[in-house]
Amino acid sequence: MKVYFRKLREALNGPLLPVYLITGDEPVQMRDAARMIRRRAKQEGFDRRELRIIERGFAWEELPTLCSPSLFGDQAMLDMRVLSGKPDATAKARLKEWCEQAPEGSLITLQVPRLDNRGLNEAWARAIDKVGLIVRIMPLDERETQQWLQGALRRFELEMGTCEVEYFLSCVEGNLLAAEQELQKLHILNGPGPVSLESLQQFLGQDARYEAMDLAMAMLQGRGRRIIGVARNLESEGHDPVATHAMLMREVRQLLALSQQPSGLDSVFPFTRRDALKRALSQHSREHFRAILKRFIHLERVVKGRGPESPWPAIQNACLAFSGKDRLLPVQGVSDHVH
Repeated sequence: MKVYFRKLREALNGPLLPVYLITGDEPVQMRDAARMIRRRAKQEGFDRRELRIIERGFAWEELPTLCSPSLFGDQAMLDMRVLSGKPDATAKARLKEWCEQAPEGSLITLQVPRLDNRGLNEAWARAIDKVGLIVRIMPLDERETQQWLQGALRRFELEMGTCEVEYFLSCVEGNLLAAEQELQKLHILNGPGPVSLESLQQFLGQDARYEAMDLAMAMLQGRGRRIIGVARNLESEGHDPVATHAMLMREVRQLLALSQQPSGLDSVFPFTRRDALKRALSQHSREHFRAILKRFIHLERVVKGRGPESPWPAIQNACLAFSGKDRLLPVQGVSDHVH
């Protein structure tokens, strides 16, 4: 059986199953799903947990032994985590065999990065689906994110009004892990109770540290004000404009390639980045990406100190042009032969 994370609590009200596959890209929901399953398992007498981080060379043939009861007769759940990539051919074969036998009194939770529909239709995943539960972790929409935040505020004994919630969510941009870390720091520094908008702005402003990827995401998402804010912070923090420019140009080249073959977007990128790329592809044409790439090619001379402009304002304006927040002007002296 397959369920989304929001239906997991309801699914755990039924009989405990021998195997749970948790798959997705969002670490907080992945962690919370595993915790919910562990709590349910403890109710059924699984007092111990054997954690295995799965890396290349893991001995999958030992899977039945790992799931066996101890000499003292107590039950242990096997918590397996594939941190990168997908299960290899040996892993898939052993998991399929195990599911077909599913020894009584054994329990496995398996966490893997996001599987697309094709991956979920492979024989090993179908075997898990038949005897266990597949928990699919998907990005939260705006309403679900606000519901998650309200629960997190209760856990940290904090209170925020509507304006404070909107500001906080705009700062963490859907990153639940970052949101949780900021709430924990707020609780430690300010103690429990209400959080004013002024103190929130001061706290998050002091804590802000920007990377070049933040600028790339703002560009892809078409967020003009954030482009300006991040570019100015990158400059003030002494980031290298040459490295930032190179990364942004790679983004534009990637989009130019994807505009010809959008199917390449399906399973390569984490969901937050994938959604931003999808937005850019839906908002702009291939001709727009070609024109922007010409601008970034021209910009290379500027960031290396060989042009009349200052590097960071030029980078900022190029990102605004990409987003359609600035009128794109033709760039002279750049070849039309752009791939």
